[in-house]
Amino acid sequence: MGLHNPRIAQVKYAVSNFMAGAKYAMIIFTGHGCIDADNKSCLEVFDGEVRIKDIKPDSPRKTIVIDACREKVAPTTIEPETRIFSKMMESVLELPSTRSLFDRYVLSAPEGLSILYAASENQSALDTPNGAAYLISLLKVAENWRDSGNTSMVLTIKEAHLLAASYLEENFEETDQIPKILSEKRTTYFPFAVKMVPLNS
Repeated sequence: MGLHNPRIAQVKYAVSNFMAGAKYAMIIFTGHGCIDADNKSCLEVFDGEVRIKDIKPDSPRKTIVIDACREKVAPTTIEPETRIFSKMMESVLELPSTRSLFDRYVLSAPEGLSILYAASENQSALDTPNGAAYLISLLKVAENWRDSGNTSMVLTIKEAHLLAASYLEENFEETDQIPKILSEKRTTYFPFAVKMVPLNS
């Protein structure tokens, strides 16, 4: 499901209804954001702001990717994101052939919430004519992993995040943003991408 420049009510409806009963939910936000007076991350939508708690579903397992600025200054404009990230992710995952494999790795990870930020606090997140730089980096490293000779069947969100941070630094010199992943007490992370590997690999 994709929401383009949604209203607050649409976001809350999607979280409480569309994702109801899901065993795993992956939410991706790209756009403008800030840190408010209460030191909470705010995400800009069409008619105001939502916080992390507003986009956190009841799913026992969930990942939230936020490609937005994290400065302690509210942005003055909103530029709608026109690219549909879910469509690009389908090409990386090669759905539907790998869907059952992806689901298996999701359920093998402990319950909890993983959050990936495109930037550290007090930093801006670069947007380019081709899309948000951090999301582009995530997709690129997933594609490189898929096409490599690596025999691993899963690329975890932590592995993808670390690779994307390096890719971002090497390929987007116009930004000094440092992506962050929320610290968790877990050894097994949710998958970001999976691939089928021949038995004779």
